[in-house]
Amino acid sequence: MRHGEVFASRRKELEKRNS
Repeated sequence: MRHGEVFASRRKELEKRNS
């Protein structure tokens, strides 16, 4: 996995939790 992909995945999860 690329660093960018991991970062985006983590950010997406954080946003989903905030929602």
